Order: sequence, then structure tokens, then C-alpha cells
Amino acid sequence: GPLNLAYVIYTSGSTGSPKGVGVAHGGLSNLIAAQLKLFRLDDARRVIQCSRPNFDAFMWECGMTLCSGAALHLLAPQSAGVDLADALIAGQVTTMTVLPSVLSLLRPEDFPHLETVIVAGEICPPSLAERWSGQVEFVNAYGPTEDTVCATCGVVGPLAGQRIPIGRPIANTQVYVLDGELGLAPIGVAGELYI
Repeated sequence: GPLNLAYVIYTSGSTGSPKGVGVAHGGLSNLIAAQLKLFRLDDARRVIQCSRPNFDAFMWECGMTLCSGAALHLLAPQSAGVDLADALIAGQVTTMTVLPSVLSLLRPEDFPHLETVIVAGEICPPSLAERWSGQVEFVNAYGPTEDTVCATCGVVGPLAGQRIPIGRPIANTQVYVLDGELGLAPIGVAGELYI
């Protein structure tokens, strides 16, 4: 059922010690349903598996690919940046989720089959989004492991040097910016993001 455990994955420990997070089937199926709608995946799409099984993005890549009928192209565990570029070309990959720091090593003009690039896991520099958004649908995804990989996502267009927004909540997810007393923060006022 939706409350049963789908998998356990360890966080990176960025806020302290790494800890095991149990993710339920309901969260995973909600994520996959949102991805299928957001990325218009079907059996003509080819998705590259950039993440290792010990990273939550592995479920992001596998789930959306296998549930849409798309082809999943696997990278060898020891792959480096050059191997990724070769795999993107050889597999005529159309969809990729990647860290911005890895994407910065690639050139958009080298990958004519690539249609959708999703960045996640790090803050994406506006210059990188500018470089890629003219050729592909460029999506910024954000979310902690505890929220089944992703809580918000948004297509990034021309930015003119602005910070990249984290997008809007995915289906069946709500996000709020709250102040120190857990009240809604006014628009433009800094606060803490609650999912």
C-alpha cells in the first residue's frame, strides 16, 4: 500500500550525520506520476542513468523511465565526464538528470538529440542555464531525500543573470516559506521552506 516502505536510502549528511530515510510507495508513485506529466516521457525517449544506486536520483531516473516505456541507458560505475559525453552521443539520449557541476563540463552543441536536461543536487549558476536553455528544455529540480527526491521543479528560460528559481511544487505537494514563528513569510521576505 501507499504507506509501505519502498526503499531506504542514506542522506548525504549535509545537515549533520548521514541517516537512513525510509521512502513509502505513495511518495514514489506520486513522484513518478509527476515526472511522467512534467517530462512527457514515452517509448520514444531515451534516458541516461547518471546516478548510482546509493543516491536518491537513481530512483528518479529509473522510476520515470521504466514506468513510461522509455529506454534506460546505463553508465558503467567507473564512468567519468568523457564517458558520459560518449554515452549521450552513442545512445542518442533525449533526457538527462545531472549535477550542474557535471553539466558545466559539456557543450550543448555536441548533443543534438538531447531534448530535456534536468539539473538537481546543487545550485545551478545562471550562466549554465543560459548556455543550455536555448537548445533544450532546461529544468531545475529541488528536494530533499525525505520528500522522495524532488519537491519542486520548473522550466528555466532566459534569466538575464538572475538566480534560478526552484520552480513550483510537483503534483500533490505543497511548499510554504515560513518565518521564525512558523507563520507565512510575506513575498520577498526570507524564511525557511516547509514541504
